[in-house]
Amino acid sequence: MPTVLKNLSQKDAAIKVAAIEASSKIGQELAWNDLMNVLKKGSPAEIKAVKTALLTMKDEGVVNRIATLLPTMPVSARPTLIEVLAERAADDKIEVILTELKTDDTPTKIAAFTALKSVVSDKDLPTLFALLNTSVTPQEVEATQEAITVAIKSTGDGASQTNALLAQMNTAPSDKRNHYLRILANIGGKKHSIL
Repeated sequence: MPTVLKNLSQKDAAIKVAAIEASSKIGQELAWNDLMNVLKKGSPAEIKAVKTALLTMKDEGVVNRIATLLPTMPVSARPTLIEVLAERAADDKIEVILTELKTDDTPTKIAAFTALKSVVSDKDLPTLFALLNTSVTPQEVEATQEAITVAIKSTGDGASQTNALLAQMNTAPSDKRNHYLRILANIGGKKHSIL
């Protein structure tokens, strides 16, 4: 393992990427600090390799370590870590994702909004409805709609989902009510046809 880790600091990108891949397979958590260092300063190819390494690690603590480390990482590394949390469906780490929605860094914010649909559950619906009512950009609105669709589909039958959504829509600010129409279309149901 020491030889592999030593190659993580190579100048040759191909060697470095190969070392990243090897470290995730044979080193697992032993390579954590070295992988985070590469993530902080790596090239796009190296960052992609680190993401793949983090996704293939069998260690159950990877998600917890990412969630703890995320706020301290440079903004250039945060989107990758958020993507890993999303791909690992780390629904118990939604608070970390919600925090990143408030960042001024556009790539991080986009990654966090995109991740929502992968980390939500029905218990997050009140937060998601509030977020939909305050979302500004079309990308934020669409990502929040997708997250609400995923979360609401895990509750009751189609009729109760539609009723819950209509109730929420009726309490939304008038200029935001149209944001609920796509979700209604996604969940189906007959009641929304009377709108």
